[in-house]
Amino acid sequence: MRDRALGSTIRFDFNTHVFATGALVAPSSAFVAADFRIYKDGSATEKTTTNGVTVTSPFDSVVGTHKIEIDTGNATGDAAFWASGSVYRVVLNSAKTVDGQIISGIPVGEFSIEVQTADVRKFGGVAGTFFAGIPDAKVASIAANAITAASIAADAENDLAVALLDLTDGIETSLTLRQAIRLIVASSAGKLSGAATSTVTIRNLADSLNRIVATVDADGNRSAITTNLG
Repeated sequence: MRDRALGSTIRFDFNTHVFATGALVAPSSAFVAADFRIYKDGSATEKTTTNGVTVTSPFDSVVGTHKIEIDTGNATGDAAFWASGSVYRVVLNSAKTVDGQIISGIPVGEFSIEVQTADVRKFGGVAGTFFAGIPDAKVASIAANAITAASIAADAENDLAVALLDLTDGIETSLTLRQAIRLIVASSAGKLSGAATSTVTIRNLADSLNRIVATVDADGNRSAITTNLG
């Protein structure tokens, strides 16, 4: 059976036959969980309890068909038996008879748990914890790195302070953002006079002072400019 996730349920179907004809036949009595042994990593280390093992015999009431289900998320009484990176072999070890023959030591199937899955332990990392094959969230770590309203506000204030510092440092030499905007507003929306003369005057938007006074030639080229930034 293919590689499975830790915590998943493994299912094997198998049949019992008449030796001579191959026809399906029932065993001397129905199979139960205690009739099977589960070995780990090719050794004699076996699961010590039947917790999490369910056998249906016969399966779907069909004579000679059987099913075994193994819940690898159930470690009750078998601590550390189910583990990522291990391979398991299921063996029928029973004193029952099939077609008059005693059956024992017959392999039913083999499966692995996350052998082919990338595991941080292979690269010097630390093994994680899982629930039903899904990585557990480390609540303490989440809490320590949680984004809160206070942290957002603090970051916003820091960013605003940096932005304001950049602006107050000057748009150009000795020209603040406020002063630059005053010139822009006046030149685009302020009253203008002297357009046909050598002196052009542009008022501020409130029309309370001369914001820009420029000396120009007949073509309008500016040769001198006086500004009021207050």
